[in-house]
Amino acid sequence: MNKKPSLKKIFKIFLALVVLLFIVSIFIKKRPSQYEDVKKDNINWRIPSLPDGFNWVESDANQQDIENNKILFNDRYKKSSEKNVETGYILAPGKIYTVKLTDKDWNYKDAGYSTDNLLRKSLEGTGWSSSTRVGNHVVYGTALSGVQSSVTGYVRVESDLVRTVVLSYYYEGNWITPDNEPAYLQCPCSVNMTIFISEPVSLKDYIKNL
Repeated sequence: MNKKPSLKKIFKIFLALVVLLFIVSIFIKKRPSQYEDVKKDNINWRIPSLPDGFNWVESDANQQDIENNKILFNDRYKKSSEKNVETGYILAPGKIYTVKLTDKDWNYKDAGYSTDNLLRKSLEGTGWSSSTRVGNHVVYGTALSGVQSSVTGYVRVESDLVRTVVLSYYYEGNWITPDNEPAYLQCPCSVNMTIFISEPVSLKDYIKNL
């Protein structure tokens, strides 16, 4: 005759399951947000997940981060001459993701330009762009480019709300600038990458008569 499991054994199994669920919940909370198909304010913003292959560190953007990744706008289509165009900017809170790699890391060559190109294709494929027209205004992401660093911002406007995604990277090391030849980086060297993902912000708070 088969014996029924004792209450003590059932309690041990139950306790083990509770502990396992607790450990899994802690692991999930510690993982960086992937932001894939994020719905906020009933809007599917379709923000691609963070580029794979990197140990991104997530944190709340501080004031300097927010200012460095601001959203810009101007009233180009409202004026007859570009000389009279008025510009403004929007400071949006958000999350920031960072990673630093050295030339000794196996994925060093995948960082910088390669990641920039991959993220651009992902964002443009889901409706994001470097600039977009809203009425008589142009809303656009911050952008800077040079040999040692790059900043590329993308924006998306939905229901009078705007968000931005910005990828920044810069290389550190000994830059060699020979005569009549492009500059190049002499290693040991490293690259720092940052992705800023803003919260939705109302355009009507910044642009009058929108």
